[in-house]
Amino acid sequence: MRMLRILDLEGTSGLKDRDLSQIGNFLHLRYLSLRGCADIYHLPNSLGNLWDIQVLDVSGTSIIKLPKTITKLKKLHYLRAGNIPKDDDTSSIELKESCDLSKMEHEPIDDLEIPDVEAKSTLGTSGLKDRDLSQIGNFLHLRYLSLRGCADIYHLPNSLGNLWDIQVLDVSGTSIIKLPKIITKLKKLHYLRAGNIPKDDATSSIELKESSDLSKMEHEPIDDLEIPDVEAKSVQFGMEVLDRTTSYCTITMQNTDYVKKRDIFHKYCKVLLPSILQELDMYGVKAPKGIGQLNDLHTLGVVNVVTGKVILRELEKLKKLHKLGLMGINKKNSQVVLSVIANLALLHSLSLQAEGEPGLQGCLDHTFAPLSKLQSLKIYGNLVTLPTWITQIQNLTKLKLRSTQLKLDLFLEVLGKLPHLAILRLWMNSFQSKELCFNFQQGTFLSLVVMELKDQGGLKSLTFMQGAMPRLELLQIDNCIHIDENGLSGVSSLPSLREVMLKGDHNEELMKNLCDQITLNQNQPVLKGA
Repeated sequence: MRMLRILDLEGTSGLKDRDLSQIGNFLHLRYLSLRGCADIYHLPNSLGNLWDIQVLDVSGTSIIKLPKTITKLKKLHYLRAGNIPKDDDTSSIELKESCDLSKMEHEPIDDLEIPDVEAKSTLGTSGLKDRDLSQIGNFLHLRYLSLRGCADIYHLPNSLGNLWDIQVLDVSGTSIIKLPKIITKLKKLHYLRAGNIPKDDATSSIELKESSDLSKMEHEPIDDLEIPDVEAKSVQFGMEVLDRTTSYCTITMQNTDYVKKRDIFHKYCKVLLPSILQELDMYGVKAPKGIGQLNDLHTLGVVNVVTGKVILRELEKLKKLHKLGLMGINKKNSQVVLSVIANLALLHSLSLQAEGEPGLQGCLDHTFAPLSKLQSLKIYGNLVTLPTWITQIQNLTKLKLRSTQLKLDLFLEVLGKLPHLAILRLWMNSFQSKELCFNFQQGTFLSLVVMELKDQGGLKSLTFMQGAMPRLELLQIDNCIHIDENGLSGVSSLPSLREVMLKGDHNEELMKNLCDQITLNQNQPVLKGA
């Protein structure tokens, strides 16, 4: 047994911490999986004896903190812990599939080889703190690191600069608002994702500022919290915010222990205050000067460009970018933003975002030569009218709109003529009317395959005329409660329809109406409710 190299205990019922006490005796172990062993809460110190281990999977266990001894495992290529939040708009799922060792057939081998993305660490662990990442730079062979959904992570350590081989870095869903300068050393980085997309357009940067109103909190004196100097910024509300922060740094909420005080200090003094003073939004990150040196970047987002033209000129150097997400677009920088985008010739996917008022209104109207390779476009923010150049994106296949407040008639006329538009997602407040009536005319949306209507509270009726959307296969209606039993018609005339899905809140009579229409559809589509 001492020569054992692969130990797969995945899903072992009843496995306890004490059962692993002698794991360090398997000195030649190279693969250890405890995946799904929910009764495992800690890894033993003897784990540090496994100098040859290359794969360690403790996902699905009850472990919330990795032990210090793990830093001794210099040959570790693959480390997986915690769980990854489900996200319908993420490409990291595909990356995981490319190196999912659980799908491999295990048999005795002399040298364990990790396919494709050789080194991988996925940390979706609740309670993970900045200090837990202090030794991350010791994993010199790491190629994939995900901290997605770790909301208590506010900063990346300087030791990250040691990860010269890293190709994938995902810090989306954390509290990081600024990427460190050290990240510019990661020359092999292909995929960099950060920031958050609001769950709905009801959340604005104004509300974020209000959420940091420290004067509304209950306080008590504390003595053990070190308070840094805060550099005053000349902004309209600067003095008020600084006064509140100074007060808050000397007092904290009642009935909190030292650890929580530290966490509160980080949240308000290291995240919310700097974001307000620098006019940053919590949904994007500030990129460092020099990010243009990451010549191999294929995916980058979401970057906040509100701070000036310097970062935009850096982004313009990233000629290999295929996917880019930007936020903080306003009338001052919008012309430069479009100019930079026009010079990224390989761009396939683009996301543009500006929360709150005035949003993107008047920002996308500049003369712009759309990219010939652009296939996917997401626009989040008050727009009112579509930019004229959108009709020139001949290869556009995917479009997603949220909070755009568009004028309905012009919108349908423009998008209905896009020759290759296959997926159309219309989310909350895409339109400005409180009583929407969609009438899709004959000869429009000829290539559309998927259509999603989500959180359209004002939508009253949806009508498909004979000959409209001849290729539509999936119609998804999510949380559109005001469509009544007579508000949806023409479904029987959609010749390619395969599935209709009703999700969220909806009128129960609508389901009955749909059943009747689907019965008359020659393609006999499936009706699903959730």
